[in-house]
Amino acid sequence: MTRNYRSISNLALILGVAMLTMVCVSCSDDSDPVSSTPQATGPIDRMEGVYSTNHRWGGASGAWRYNIEMDIRSNGEVYYAGTQITNPTMRGDSLFWSMSDGNATNAAMVFAESSSADFFWRDKGSVNKRCAMGWIQNPGEGPLDFRGLLK
Repeated sequence: MTRNYRSISNLALILGVAMLTMVCVSCSDDSDPVSSTPQATGPIDRMEGVYSTNHRWGGASGAWRYNIEMDIRSNGEVYYAGTQITNPTMRGDSLFWSMSDGNATNAAMVFAESSSADFFWRDKGSVNKRCAMGWIQNPGEGPLDFRGLLK
């Protein structure tokens, strides 16, 4: 008989903890579950600024072309060629965006305070200011090499 009371007591304790957990979870705030603009966190200060960007066909032997402005703002907004990027993803020193979110291009890049990466800066030797390196992809094309220098 004592075993039954212990079992009932243990069951009551488990149910009580479960009920308390449900109350705590149901009190959480979901007023803004998803925002189209990323929250400005740690990495934004390593990306923020206006960049002059180029892209190229032909790999390391291709010529860098165009001079397209990319503006990364302190509130996490990203503008490329004057158009705001929808749902940019900032992770560490990396920035990504996708055509599937309604953007004109796909892109992925890594930011650095300087670089001597021959693949991106062969024509300059190296750069001693904030830069971005990666790829960009237009609709119906493969990825193109992408680079940017802080203005």
